[in-house]
Amino acid sequence: MNRHWAELKPTDSLVDKIARENDAADVDMIRAQLDVAYEKITKKFFECLDASNFYAVLKQFVLSIGIGTGCLLVNNVKPGRQSGSASPFEFIYVPVSNLSLDTGSNGAIYGVFRDMTVRREEIPLLWHDGSTAGVQSLRGFPLGHH
Repeated sequence: MNRHWAELKPTDSLVDKIARENDAADVDMIRAQLDVAYEKITKKFFECLDASNFYAVLKQFVLSIGIGTGCLLVNNVKPGRQSGSASPFEFIYVPVSNLSLDTGSNGAIYGVFRDMTVRREEIPLLWHDGSTAGVQSLRGFPLGHH
């Protein structure tokens, strides 16, 4: 299934930087080479997305939030028999009732946190290197920052 609703493209500043670093006069050739590379990356990204549970979870996500705040958690998984996934992505809808939003005085969201319970044996699955650096506790697990 081909659902390429986004496309990666090199920026002008990247093309110019690569041209300068390589003393290349033919900027159009560099742009063409980068375009080919970015097309391959876009294709691979959508192959992984199509092999994941993204579209099923996205439907659940949209139906449950309607218009409002919601959270879609993206996990990096190792594809294969152990994970049961053909994709390096795993998507999880997180209900708003499980979230805490850290907002500033202007109302902007600076942090999103989720309360969750993790068994000891799940730590290597969630943090592949076994390190929980940056996680202060298993309560208030940070989902991301804006």
